[in-house]
Amino acid sequence: MKSTDYPGKPSTAMASLRKPTEMPPTTGSRGSRAAMLQQAMGSEQEADNKQLIAQVAQDGQFILKDEWLEEVLIELIDPSPYQPRMFFDQAKLEELAGSIDSVGLGKPITIRPVGERFELIGGECRWRAHKMLGRDKIMAHVKPMSDDMAMLLAITDNLQNELTDYEKAVSYQRYMLKGADKSQRALARRLGVDHTVVNRCLDLIQLPEQIKEILNTKPHLITANYAKKFVEHSKADMNIVHRIVIQMADKGTGQEAALRMIGQKLAACSGPKPMMTEPRKLQGVGSVRLNGRKLEFKIDKEVDPQKIMDKLAAFLDSIDASEFATQGTRN
Repeated sequence: MKSTDYPGKPSTAMASLRKPTEMPPTTGSRGSRAAMLQQAMGSEQEADNKQLIAQVAQDGQFILKDEWLEEVLIELIDPSPYQPRMFFDQAKLEELAGSIDSVGLGKPITIRPVGERFELIGGECRWRAHKMLGRDKIMAHVKPMSDDMAMLLAITDNLQNELTDYEKAVSYQRYMLKGADKSQRALARRLGVDHTVVNRCLDLIQLPEQIKEILNTKPHLITANYAKKFVEHSKADMNIVHRIVIQMADKGTGQEAALRMIGQKLAACSGPKPMMTEPRKLQGVGSVRLNGRKLEFKIDKEVDPQKIMDKLAAFLDSIDASEFATQGTRN
């Protein structure tokens, strides 16, 4: 057998290995190192953006042909005029900012173009958290849309974020006044909720303006479950209800306790009304009438009331008071 190994035969042992890529020449200058660092940081940011886009697609937020994802300058974004949330918890915002600073933004905010600026649709807490962190840009899902759709999405974006019933009520009323759907049932269908939810929340809008002014700063005070009762009591005596709601805001009185207090005060005021007679004319003097246990005199302007008072006092001093006592006091 002929030997296949002989001196001078080309070796094939390294034939399958790839030739190493030549390293680019380095000049050792600070400029080139800075350029390489900037390129590396840009690649890292691009990778983060791609990962975020992939996450959006995974969450079912598909980007349509007239929508796009973009890093937008925070200073170009304005809050939504349709934002239903009236109160932002500072502690929760700080917690969210810490999470974003630690692991990044998990979901882009939603905005729409308005002229040369943008308007927030969903994600105001994330936008506020970025401002707290001093960030100048935020990843945003840009969606051109009408005012009608902006109002609807502002509501639906916040429904899962524990809106109070009063915040929902204000948003529902605003949409029914300005949006395409004018009925509660139509709005409920658009939001995907039962129409009774919309109906009970809107009971809060029937409260007097003085009480709604309190709810504008503390929207949690009255819920939809008790709204109708507060409305009924307000029709009986708005001042009593107003005073108790102020107590709820100042002292933390609960709704059930407040309603009991209102009921007691209304009952105390609902006794028999005092008898009131028609005014009786006193020729040349004025008129007098009986109002419960009071005698009310109205003196003509040309008559001196002090002289009438003196004459009346002298008359009362001259009579036997026992003649005017009730039957019970005579015995």
